[in-house]
Amino acid sequence: MPKLTEINFARNQLISIPPKMFYNISNIESFDVFLNNLTTFELWLIQIKTSINYLQNPVIRLTNNYRVDLSKYQSSITPKILLNNGDMQIDFDDSLIEMFNRCCEINSKYTPIVKKAIAIIDDNNPGLLNWKCSCEQYYLREYIISIKPEKDFSTWICEDGQNITYREMCQNKSSFNVTNVEPRLCKINPLESCFIVEPVNYTVSEYSSKIF
Repeated sequence: MPKLTEINFARNQLISIPPKMFYNISNIESFDVFLNNLTTFELWLIQIKTSINYLQNPVIRLTNNYRVDLSKYQSSITPKILLNNGDMQIDFDDSLIEMFNRCCEINSKYTPIVKKAIAIIDDNNPGLLNWKCSCEQYYLREYIISIKPEKDFSTWICEDGQNITYREMCQNKSSFNVTNVEPRLCKINPLESCFIVEPVNYTVSEYSSKIF
C-alpha cells in the first residue's frame, strides 16, 4: 500500500507495534494508537512524517526491542509526538544512544537523531521524562540544554549541586558505562570505537558475569 499515509489503531488492545508491520513507515504522515495497552515507545517510530498519538497508553520506557538501526537515518524527526498520560513519568538514560546506534560506544557526537527525538518528546510532553540530574543522562541533558538559547551548559547546576556544574560533576561523560544501568544491546570491541555486530542478548544472571 505505497499510498497509505494515515494509520489509526485507536481504542484497540494493542500491546506492541512490530516494525515489519509496514513496508516503509517513512511514507506515513500520521500514526494514532490512542487508548491501547502499549507499555513501551519504540523510537524507530520517529520516521513518521507529521504526528504520533500515543496518548492514554501505559508507557513506562523508551526502548529498541526490535533492534532497529537508526544510525544512518538522516531525515527529519516526527515534529509532534504525544505521549503524556496523567502523572506518569518515563525513566531513561544515555543507553538509548547506544541502543539505536548499534554498535557505537556512547559518545557526545554519536546518534544526534536519538538526541533530537528526546528533545522533541521533552518539548511535546512537559514533565513526562524523569530528568534525575544524573550522570547517566549526561549526553542527553547536554544536548537538551545546548539547543536552548537561554541556557548555558557550562554553568548549569543541579538543584542540589552545591554550585558544582553538571559538567564538573560528570567529568564530561556519561556514567552508563560504569554503572551498567541496563544490559547493553551491543558487544563493544575495546580496540575499536565503532563497528557493526549483531546485538547480544543476555539473561540477568549471564549479564552479571560478562565483560563488555
